[in-house]
Amino acid sequence: MLRIIFIGFKSGLSEAKKSPLNFWLSAFVNFSYYIAQAFFWYAILNSQSPGYILSDDFVIIFFATVCLVDNFYLFLFGKGSLLLVKKVKSLKLEPHLTLPINTQFLYVATNIAFEHFLLSFLSLILFFTVHIYLGTNILLIFLHFIMALEGVLILTSITWIIRTTIFWTTSLVSIKNSNPCFKVLVRPEQSFHGVVRFILMFILPCLFITGVPASVASGIMSMKWFFIQTLVTLILIFIAKLIFDIGVKRYSKYIT
Repeated sequence: MLRIIFIGFKSGLSEAKKSPLNFWLSAFVNFSYYIAQAFFWYAILNSQSPGYILSDDFVIIFFATVCLVDNFYLFLFGKGSLLLVKKVKSLKLEPHLTLPINTQFLYVATNIAFEHFLLSFLSLILFFTVHIYLGTNILLIFLHFIMALEGVLILTSITWIIRTTIFWTTSLVSIKNSNPCFKVLVRPEQSFHGVVRFILMFILPCLFITGVPASVASGIMSMKWFFIQTLVTLILIFIAKLIFDIGVKRYSKYIT
C-alpha cells in the first residue's frame, strides 16, 4: 500500500517537473482566489452591523481552515475522481479493475496534483501561524488540525459520492443504447434528489469541513464535536466505498 502511494507521489512530481509553467500558473490562480477570500473576510471583520456576532478570532481561524482543507484536497485527492469519470466515459476502466489492488484506493492514492503543492505548503504555514498569533491552546491546535484533515476526507468522500454516479448516467446509457436517440446526458449530481444534493453540497461542507473545526478551535463548540465529526467522516467514507463498489458491478455488467 505504501509502495503504491510512493509510486503515485513520484509520478505526480515527475508530471509537475514537465510543466513548470502550469505549476506556477496554478499557484497564482489559487493564490488570487484566496486574496479575494481574504478581502471578503476582512470586510466581515470590519462590519459594524448590530447583528454581527462572529468574533475576530473565529473568522481568522475559519479562513485558515478553508485554505488548509481546500488546498490539501486539491493537492492530494482532487484528481482521482475526475480521472475515474474520464475512464468510465471512455470505457477504459477495465484494466484497473483487474489489478490486485482496490481500484478506488488506486485512484485516490496515485493522483497527487503537485501544481497545488505550493499553496498547500503556504496554507499549512498560515494554519499554525494563526494559532501561534492567537495563542491557541496546544490541545485545540491538535484537535483543529486533525479535524481539518477529516474535513479533507469528508470533501473527498462527498466528491466521490457525487462523481461515482457516472456509473448510472451518461456512459452506461450510451453503452446500452448505441443509437444516439437513446443517449441521455445527465450530470452526476443530478442523479440525487434535491434534498440529498442540498445536504451533500451545502449542509455537510458548511458544518464539518470548515464550520465545526473552526468552532472547536475557537472554543465556541465543545470537544465532543470532534468525535461527532470523526463519526461523520467514517460514515461518508463507507458510503463512498459502497457506492463505488455497486457502481463497478453495474459497469462490469453493461460492458460484458
